[in-house]
Amino acid sequence: MNLTYETDRLLLRLLNENNSAQVLSFLSRNREYFDRYELEKSEQYYTEAFQKNLLHEEFHQALKGNRLRLYFFRKHVPQRIIGTVSFGNLRHSFHSCQIGYKLDPLFQHQGYAAEAICTAITIAAAECSLHRIEAYVLPSNQPSIRLLHRLGFELEGTARDYAMIHGIWQDHLQYSLLV
Repeated sequence: MNLTYETDRLLLRLLNENNSAQVLSFLSRNREYFDRYELEKSEQYYTEAFQKNLLHEEFHQALKGNRLRLYFFRKHVPQRIIGTVSFGNLRHSFHSCQIGYKLDPLFQHQGYAAEAICTAITIAAAECSLHRIEAYVLPSNQPSIRLLHRLGFELEGTARDYAMIHGIWQDHLQYSLLV
């Protein structure tokens, strides 16, 4: 597995604990936006110590082929994270996983997410021997739904009361992509 991958405009990197300040900066500056769509996080999550531990664990899980998270950067600004794409819940016997992604809202509608995710899917499919990738998205998250369609994901149905967001169990649309 490589630590850095390139697209036309982006660098995709597997980060480790040495990058905790960069990751914390990315998460903190986008916290209000990301919180609309994600599970509630403790205040500890937004500390460099927490991110350092998480990055350490994610890095070693990636080396073992159990999880993969790539952060992406514009090539001409390689020190500022603009997004991340992850592949978790890897089920090796099923050759499947779940994808998650985040993009700094300042960089939406410019094709960066599609470019990064398309490349990351190719990497994950090869590195983790994937056949199926699942995505779960809130029905109100229209930008993410459009992105999934653009990437070839197909709607399979509704996962009722899938996740608690802001103290309320919420349905999510379930999409899949066969690779």
